[in-house]
Amino acid sequence: MAHDDRDDGRARGGGIAGDWRTTQPRFDDPMSWSVPIGHAAGVTVRVHALFLVVIVIELIKSVIADPNAGAATPFDLWHTLVVLGTLLLIVLTHEFGHVIACRRCGGEADEILLWPLGGLAMCDPPRNWRAELWTSLGGPLVNVAIWIVCAIVLGLTVGWKASVLFPNPLSPAAFAGMPGRVLETVFIVHWINWVLLLLNMLPIFPLDGGQVLRALLARQLDFSEATRTASRVGVIGAIVLAIVAVVMASWLLAAIAVFCAITCFVSLRRIDFADAMESGFEQTRAVNEQRALERRAQQRAERESKHREAVASEDARLDAILVKIGRDGRSALTWAERRFLKRATKRRRGQ
Repeated sequence: MAHDDRDDGRARGGGIAGDWRTTQPRFDDPMSWSVPIGHAAGVTVRVHALFLVVIVIELIKSVIADPNAGAATPFDLWHTLVVLGTLLLIVLTHEFGHVIACRRCGGEADEILLWPLGGLAMCDPPRNWRAELWTSLGGPLVNVAIWIVCAIVLGLTVGWKASVLFPNPLSPAAFAGMPGRVLETVFIVHWINWVLLLLNMLPIFPLDGGQVLRALLARQLDFSEATRTASRVGVIGAIVLAIVAVVMASWLLAAIAVFCAITCFVSLRRIDFADAMESGFEQTRAVNEQRALERRAQQRAERESKHREAVASEDARLDAILVKIGRDGRSALTWAERRFLKRATKRRRGQ
């Protein structure tokens, strides 16, 4: 699963519970409870503490399981080790598929987290729908390649049966017909890979299918609106998945449904908050622009009023000088009156 947390300012590594990329685990941030287990191709791989707990529990269950208790009994230690190892490798290669696709599109990706619900590759592809689409498809394409290889091997050895090539994701009955541990291992790889492919391609955000849906919607919508629509579809899908989990009594499916529902809800809240902030900024800008217009209009009116007063004062003084000239002659004018008359005459000729 490629995880893209850019809805609130292109933050990276935030997740739904904080920054799990931090090197110091925090009690109030469950996503930070992880430890690095390796580094390859510029990518740090971390494993969540709860994932380690799940592994230990499954190993204990396999040791104490009664092999005569029936088909519902957990695998023995050997098969449990194969299942857990296969799950880790497929999830890891799936996430590296996202990383490689993101980098080929010109984006950045340098962290993978393995946790009880699968994997999270922190990808930051360029903000365009094609890059988003290929980054989202990078992981499932790895699963498709693994499926082709396993299907060919099983088809050539045990026959081209639909129950083998397309095993039931809920109950892999064909496992019982695998001769020898080698083919059993191949079938386990095939089945787990098939289940992960089907699960990831569900159109439930933020699963890969949901992110593919968002990328396709972004062809016609802006990214925020595409995320909003994909999240709404994801909420409906998560509800349906939760109902299926209850019917099947599967705590894992239920946990995935809850995770998807929470992620969709948080995405919707983030988008609504961003829209509210943008609307507030627009209103504030409109008010400021209106106030600026009113202030400029007031200043212009004050300048015009002062100009009219100055013109009226000048006209009154000019009339008095003209009356004096008519009564006493031009020689009766003072030096200041002559200077004012000259300036006023020149200015009016210019107008």
